[in-house]
Amino acid sequence: MQYSFSSHADLRCHETTKNQQKSLPGRVAKDLRNGFWLFLVFPLGILGGFVTPRSIQSQERENEIALKDRFIHEAPSQWEEYTKRVSQLQGSFIFQVSQTLKNMKAYNTYNMKKNEKCKLLNLDMERTIEGKRDYRYIEVFATNPNYAFALRRMTPDAPWGVTQWIDLSNNSLPSGIENHFKRFEHDVITLISIRDEPLVNIIRQTVFRVLRCRKITRDGEELAEVTFDYPHEIDEHSSLVTGGTLILNPQRLWCLHSYQVQAKTPHAHGTMNYRLLEFEDIDQSLRVPKRSVADAMFFLEDGSTNRQELKLDYNLAIPNKLSDDDEFTFSAFGLPEPVGLGKRTTPWYLWAALVGMLCLSLAAVFRWLARRAK
Repeated sequence: MQYSFSSHADLRCHETTKNQQKSLPGRVAKDLRNGFWLFLVFPLGILGGFVTPRSIQSQERENEIALKDRFIHEAPSQWEEYTKRVSQLQGSFIFQVSQTLKNMKAYNTYNMKKNEKCKLLNLDMERTIEGKRDYRYIEVFATNPNYAFALRRMTPDAPWGVTQWIDLSNNSLPSGIENHFKRFEHDVITLISIRDEPLVNIIRQTVFRVLRCRKITRDGEELAEVTFDYPHEIDEHSSLVTGGTLILNPQRLWCLHSYQVQAKTPHAHGTMNYRLLEFEDIDQSLRVPKRSVADAMFFLEDGSTNRQELKLDYNLAIPNKLSDDDEFTFSAFGLPEPVGLGKRTTPWYLWAALVGMLCLSLAAVFRWLARRAK
């Protein structure tokens, strides 16, 4: 029994050792296989970690290039379309500005109405410097099929005074009145302008360069962020803008959502910012501002600074019914209508021609009489 037990134990030990010896190559092979896959998978994982970001970066770069091409080719023509469409707008806007230089503050109101043949612009302008009123006046510029005129008064309760009137049957519309109408139309295109300069004038310059163009999301809308450089000679008549970033809405004729730009004048440099706070969509593509703000900081060459803050409130629309012609006349302001409209004077050259023909006729008569006397 003891033998049997010992033999059985030895046998089990022997078989266990034998099985371990037999399984050793298998385990080694298995470990080698596992090591091989680990060796293979680990570098691929590392490589994959580099490949994925690169492909993402490549795709982002392609998207930026496509958006940049779209901006350069689409935006200028759509800004021109925007300008034409907003020319139909009527209504009012209020322009408030304050600046630290001379503690200047201004409060201006502009009100435009028109129909197919008439226009009328009402201006209410007020400015203070160092806390003292610099000026306050109210002006009207109007044109109708018969005449154009300008009115002025110093307070809302004062009587109107006629500063200009022109009979349009004999004369063209004066450039001074026409420029006031153009100024209003220019002021309502703030969504495609940087201050007083239309964006289309900037982008079409040969020195304008787009540095980056990418899609972003702001206020729930998909927008385009365009970073640009605009180096050029600075003088009294050149653009203030030298570069910056525009946030634009490609679905709304590439109109502005905001901007941050660098500015320079012959005697100062600084930054200008703008942000649209509230707007109204006239249709699927035309957006008009209702409320916006802007600010600027300029560093003057004498070491002083000038900070500006602007607030703009708009009430603009395309009216369903246009005003009657009577609203664009002197009578609408309690003034008598001009007398003698439409009486054309005979041009001087017609009088000269008539005198010349009379002289020739008299000469012929005298010549005939002289021949007869002989």
